[in-house]
Amino acid sequence: MQETSVIGTLFRSLRHRNFRLFWSGQLISLIGTWMQNVGQAWLVLELTHSSFKLGEKKAGVLVPHLSMPPLNERGNSVLAVSICTLQEPCPLSMNVSTG
Repeated sequence: MQETSVIGTLFRSLRHRNFRLFWSGQLISLIGTWMQNVGQAWLVLELTHSSFKLGEKKAGVLVPHLSMPPLNERGNSVLAVSICTLQEPCPLSMNVSTG
């Protein structure tokens, strides 16, 4: 009997329509992000056949996020997220263009 009350309280937040919309939107967004990351890594590996270039691509994606805390301290969190989002494809485009 206690297990049903734990399960009931675990998903209590899903009773609210706005949270269900938020949760489903986040789920779709994260699945898309995962697919993009896998696809980009696969493209780099197929084009270059180099594990170094693959590591370079993965490191290049993380570098903009390291610059986010200083921008976020100034209260420009939307700007910081936009900059990080725009800088992520740069390492991939450099790898694709240089071969």
